[in-house]
Amino acid sequence: MNIPNDKTLIMKMNHFSPVTKKPVTSFFNTFFFASILILASCKKDKDKATDIRDHLTSGNWYLQSTSYSTTSACSRRSYFRFNADGTILSQSFEMSEGICTDYGQSEGTYTLTDNKYLTINGASMSWAVEIISISHDAMAFEASSGGETQRLFFDKTEG
Repeated sequence: MNIPNDKTLIMKMNHFSPVTKKPVTSFFNTFFFASILILASCKKDKDKATDIRDHLTSGNWYLQSTSYSTTSACSRRSYFRFNADGTILSQSFEMSEGICTDYGQSEGTYTLTDNKYLTINGASMSWAVEIISISHDAMAFEASSGGETQRLFFDKTEG
């Protein structure tokens, strides 16, 4: 019968690797913490996606300014409302012959891709934009049309 010497018995009791003389549990601890970090980073990506969708669907987004023209108090009444079901409602106002004219509401659909790109489809238009920044109360996106890039800025305040 083989009786282990004291050194072998102590190594087994402390879960030491006979090759490295280091605790085997350190490998498992390292693996465990690395797994937690990986899972936590995945959760942050998911939370970020949820935040973007939550911000986007948080109410009316009123036009505040654009990179291509000045906006009047009248045009700053124009808005988009992104609904959680993928539908969008917009209302447009513009100055026409000195009168703030309501051009009515339009309905359509939108798709959010990669938490960054919006494709908006309405009865008479299709529009692809990139969300540059978004928070609960401010949003900026960039649209390209006819070789020109335009930035539009929105917030939650009408006018």
